[in-house]
Amino acid sequence: MRNQEEDLYEYNRVKKETYKKSLLGCFLAILLIILIPIIYVGGVFISSVNEEQVITESTSPNNLEKITIIQKGGGFLHRGSTVILKSSNDSIKVPIHEGSSLQELEIHIYWENDEEATISILEGYVISFNKSNSLLEKSFKVVE
Repeated sequence: MRNQEEDLYEYNRVKKETYKKSLLGCFLAILLIILIPIIYVGGVFISSVNEEQVITESTSPNNLEKITIIQKGGGFLHRGSTVILKSSNDSIKVPIHEGSSLQELEIHIYWENDEEATISILEGYVISFNKSNSLLEKSFKVVE
């Protein structure tokens, strides 16, 4: 008789342990199923925010100066991006609040001479470039 009670007790103990382990396993599986897509989407978002893409480059009439236009951010989920304008000795960041990524056709660079240019972005942002040899004076200035 004693053997049957011990066997029944052992059976119930093993049954409870197995139930607890299977419950924990299901909980962890559901947690992973939920967390993996969240981590993936977060990784895509972070990489798109830090992504830099060269949109266009323009050189002055006598190839003495070059302006490079870079888009940082790519307009992920239509939240806008930052445009970086670089020359040989200066750069400026311009936040663009338009939703999608910029195209080369939306940027116009007009060279007046080898040291002066006007950059138009989306016809709403105008930046003047006047090459400066001084470290204190900026070459780029936002006009509009």
